[in-house]
Amino acid sequence: MTNYAAVILAAGLGTRMRSRTPKALHRVCGREMVSLALSASRAAGIEHAVVVTPPDDERFRAALGDAAQCV
Repeated sequence: MTNYAAVILAAGLGTRMRSRTPKALHRVCGREMVSLALSASRAAGIEHAVVVTPPDDERFRAALGDAAQCV
C-alpha cells in the first residue's frame, strides 16, 4: 500500500490584500482557508499533511493545532 502526504503551501503573507493576517488564515465560511485545504486532503483519504508557513508564525500552529506538521 502506498502512503501519501499532502503538502499545503500557505506561506503567502497576503500583502496584496493589505491585511496583517496571512492570506491562508483569513476565514471563509467561518473557517481559516488553510483548515479548509486540510479538511479537503483528509476527505481525499490523505492522513499526513505538511503545511508550509511563513517563518516563525505561531498563528498557524495555533489555528491547526496538531492536525498538521508546520514547516
